[in-house]
Amino acid sequence: MDGSLPSSCLPSPVSEKLPVTLLIREPHFQQLFMLLEELSKLDFNFSKMESQERRGLQTTARILSRKVWELLMLLPTNQSMLEGFKQIVSEDCDEQKASWNALLDSVGPHKLMYSLQIVETLSRPVRNRKRSFMRSGGGDSIMSTDSEMDVTENPEEIWSQKFITKGGLKHLLNVFKSGSLQANEDEEWSQWNQECLAYLLRLISQFSVDSSDAEAGHDDVFETYESPRRKMKRKGGNEKIVIPRLNKSTLAMLNIDTGLSILMQILYDAAVPRESGPIHTGTWGRAEVVHYSLSFLVSWTYSCDNVRQALCSSPKFVPWLKRLTLEAPEPFVRREACMGLYRLCLGRTTDGKTGYPLLIPMITNLLSFLDNALSIKPQKTYTDVSNKKLELFFFIGMITIWDYYTNGTGNRSIC
Repeated sequence: MDGSLPSSCLPSPVSEKLPVTLLIREPHFQQLFMLLEELSKLDFNFSKMESQERRGLQTTARILSRKVWELLMLLPTNQSMLEGFKQIVSEDCDEQKASWNALLDSVGPHKLMYSLQIVETLSRPVRNRKRSFMRSGGGDSIMSTDSEMDVTENPEEIWSQKFITKGGLKHLLNVFKSGSLQANEDEEWSQWNQECLAYLLRLISQFSVDSSDAEAGHDDVFETYESPRRKMKRKGGNEKIVIPRLNKSTLAMLNIDTGLSILMQILYDAAVPRESGPIHTGTWGRAEVVHYSLSFLVSWTYSCDNVRQALCSSPKFVPWLKRLTLEAPEPFVRREACMGLYRLCLGRTTDGKTGYPLLIPMITNLLSFLDNALSIKPQKTYTDVSNKKLELFFFIGMITIWDYYTNGTGNRSIC
């Protein structure tokens, strides 16, 4: 072609040569994840540079990694990975044959997060499926796979049951217990790990909820994280707090001492970033972790009394509570923490079980923090904190819990 013809007159390119087709195939598809991993490693390899230069390079690496992720979200779902997850509904695939380590590889957060999105799409009805907080791109490639399902009657429910019975939920819990997505002592907690961990906890909660509670229509089981301001506008102030419980099979897979220790450590790390600055504060990653970690902890506590007793008697309970309610620098992180603790104390299950036994230890410790709360000065952050109500969550939560206790509604025995 000499360029004399307009592009509209040129023949259509061969579909196999289109960029979108080439990128979704190997080795290019895997190279995108390798690029994401390399950019993540670059994020923490500038310790010998001056702080200003290091922050500039960190910002550039994070922007580039987000753009690569956006590109992935614009591409059609990788058919090899999609078919791998669909194959588990076949009768000849048992728990031993299901290659969960390959389907849900926990080595890198990017590949795992991509796989979790496929799991969510195959397991959740369209009416309950919301735009994921991880989907930075504008494409709906994963969402478009519903028509490709071979099963026509309640395909999401059938697939979800197969996913659980063939070890999918067990593998997700093993990833959670492994600590591969948690903060390491020698480096800053990657925001990719934070977002992937929050996504993992949301799906664990989805698959773990007791069927009777799910049938009762607890939409918060499928709740996607929203910013505090949007949530305040969407929800009324007098909503009844109904807590979904975990099913017996999930409870059998959880060790109270180990699981509770992991959840408390995750929340402790998520409350306060190890480094201050615009790169590390003002992002939603840690707020998402707090939101979904506390949601899972609340459901677990209402499902097993021993969890509540272990939480109250833990030697880390007081510093853990203080860090969540007072020491977190961002208002939206403290808000998520206080809302979770509110549900922990003042929620109710469908059969009438309440969290009132937690009122006494909670209000006792919150009152002991009062001097510290009064001495805290407003901090200038990199987020908009013009709404002063966002700074009052500690006091509002303490007063609300105190009201429930003193008026007799929650006057129950201490755990």
